[in-house]
Amino acid sequence: MRRELRTCTLIILGLLAADPRAALAQPTTANDQPFERAADKLQASDPEQAREVGIVLGPGIIVTPTAFTAAGYDSNPDKQFDEEGSPVFLTGVGLNLTAVWDRTLVKFSGEGAWQHFTDDVDRADRLKGYLEGKIIHMLAPGLSLQAGGLFENDEFSFTEDRIAGAFTELGYQDSLFAAFLRGRFTDIQYLESGTVSPDVPEAMKSLYRTDSYDAQRTEAAAGVLVGTRNWFGLYGEGNVADVNYTNQELEDEVDRDADDMYAKTGVRIVFSPVLHGDFGWRWNYRELEDDVVDDFQSSYFDAALTWRPSQFFSLAASVERVIGEPSAAFSRLSDIKSFEIESTYRPLPGLQLSFRAVRQHIREIGDSFEYNSTELDALIAYNYSPRMQLYSEVRYEFFEQDLQDLDYERFRALAGVRVIVDGEDPRLNGDLERLTYYEELRYPGLSEFSFSAGYSWFELPEIRMGNIAYKPFLDEAASRLQEHDGELDGVRFDARIDNAAMHPLGDGKFLNFGFAGFYARYDGSDRTGCEFGEDSNCFYVNILDFNPEQENNTGPFGDLTTETDRTLHYWGVSVDTGFAGLEGGLKDSMPARYVAPWKIGVGVRGLNERTDLHASDPLSPRPVDYDQRIDTHYYGGFIGFEERFTLPDGWVFGVDAQGGLYRAHAEYEGRYDGYVLVGPNEFIREWGSVDADDDDTTVIAGVHLSFGKDLQWGSLEVFGQAEYLGYVPTVALNNDDESGGSPFGIVGTQVGSELSSDDSMNYTVGLKVRF
Repeated sequence: MRRELRTCTLIILGLLAADPRAALAQPTTANDQPFERAADKLQASDPEQAREVGIVLGPGIIVTPTAFTAAGYDSNPDKQFDEEGSPVFLTGVGLNLTAVWDRTLVKFSGEGAWQHFTDDVDRADRLKGYLEGKIIHMLAPGLSLQAGGLFENDEFSFTEDRIAGAFTELGYQDSLFAAFLRGRFTDIQYLESGTVSPDVPEAMKSLYRTDSYDAQRTEAAAGVLVGTRNWFGLYGEGNVADVNYTNQELEDEVDRDADDMYAKTGVRIVFSPVLHGDFGWRWNYRELEDDVVDDFQSSYFDAALTWRPSQFFSLAASVERVIGEPSAAFSRLSDIKSFEIESTYRPLPGLQLSFRAVRQHIREIGDSFEYNSTELDALIAYNYSPRMQLYSEVRYEFFEQDLQDLDYERFRALAGVRVIVDGEDPRLNGDLERLTYYEELRYPGLSEFSFSAGYSWFELPEIRMGNIAYKPFLDEAASRLQEHDGELDGVRFDARIDNAAMHPLGDGKFLNFGFAGFYARYDGSDRTGCEFGEDSNCFYVNILDFNPEQENNTGPFGDLTTETDRTLHYWGVSVDTGFAGLEGGLKDSMPARYVAPWKIGVGVRGLNERTDLHASDPLSPRPVDYDQRIDTHYYGGFIGFEERFTLPDGWVFGVDAQGGLYRAHAEYEGRYDGYVLVGPNEFIREWGSVDADDDDTTVIAGVHLSFGKDLQWGSLEVFGQAEYLGYVPTVALNNDDESGGSPFGIVGTQVGSELSSDDSMNYTVGLKVRF
């Protein structure tokens, strides 16, 4: 009886605090997991990653001071739903120390940074610092003992937090198997209690304070890989942990203390010396002390793929499902699915390009929130001199909440300089001699990196939601209003690496691999109106058809003013391959390398559309609000033709055309909120939600034409491109009927909201540079 009464009490309190924005006034966004951040550092590291250059303080002792400064812009420093951007300045210093004595390696690193926002931003000045240390001791050939600690004070994060932890790990590796045994402790503290919305009842406020998420995690883990040097191996890993929330004031209502464990097992396949993957399954389980959520378990595919065709290029991808910590007031834990890909490319000595993309789906267990999070990071770094590095980094975050309109976006761009104080390049000796293994990078002679940016426009299907009914009975939806014409414009960015890697086929022939990616954002806003006339009237109807056998109520009607905002994110990545080889070489001439113009490839694309419609009626107490989310993903293969033609005086003309067959999957989510007139000056609120999905096979084709000038370092070109998508989703919204119904304010039976499709075109013109 006590448990049922407590559950009812929580439901009532939750309804009293129904403002979802208050519910998200939490210590971290759902995709920011401090325990995961700490775990990346509190584990064994590869001794080969030890720093090789620096100031020599003594035999085997190297110290490397660094300093950096950068400036840029952050569109949403506090990750708020209403963006407020600001210029940002960042400066800091760091220190790394590496020491080797006989069979022991000691590594210490620390960094302190100051960040300043010039505009009116909460916590305009923020500090961040960390200290990290590790000791690696070789007990015997193949047997090592590592131990370390971490302390981090982070005011850069969503709210200020402090992490402290330590670990010890015993590892062994030989030609047959590898194994480890690890113990780890982590303590997370939030440095402020946070601001709680005044709408939250006093009895609930402690659940919304950020310091109620202070926690400690004590864990032990073990793993083994059998077949370290074979093409096929088996692996297994297990972890048990005690999770203790140290500052819970309402443990009788929400108690997050728990025993946590996971296990995963699978196979490692070495496809070639440069390509290997782990493919397995992971089980997660958490047993809580809470009365409402006793336990939670999940399982999912667990995989990691690594491709390193040369010293200058690497690509890694992974997928996993884990149990994370909560980020909503009544949540006990979070269920997180993660998909990640990252790549590093060094096209020229001293130049590094890095890219990372993470997509997460987070479900709060014990609360109603579900989130989708996308993070994109890109870095360009150039070693201007042995002691100075110029760099530019870009970060994009898109956070969307499935049920409420709580999405936020964040774009952050920085450009700066890092100074590294180095001395000689000593070669360390002893049992850790491999720490100083040097290898020159070999760059393929045909590699090209191209980047383009331009003005782009996209033709989406129209939005038609409102209706026009004719007098005298207003019993028939005779025609639809057009709230948006589907025309959106924006900016598109493309990046491509041609001939990034090569695979020999023999007889002087080989396969060339290229990688490409693009991102575009489009926006469009239309304002329309519909007036009450002598022969007609304008009205809206709920998108949800409650009962196909009955007539639906109308929403606001009369003189309507509608504003519709649409945003579209269009992105894609692909990998392609084609033949290349050597030709010519008669008598005194060297053989020339060539690349065939034809290529085949596979790609993934995405269309993420967001629509916000607000229609106001002077006689209604509030407007109609309609929010629409449509996410479409395309998976398929293509064939392409790419050729550049040399013209007189160094001018060039390029053609890049491709077309392919893709499988499209679309997911639609619509939310309607409006008022219904039930009497003179009497209204009732009506809302509805519709979810739907659709699958189809389609064609995507495009052509890219460029014209420019060859220069010593590459080329500078103008371009234009057009692209056709055979499948773009559209929604036929409710009350698209032509049947008569009861007179005066009731329109005939509805047909419901349905997801269908149309085709579309998009165009881009701009500037392209090749290196």
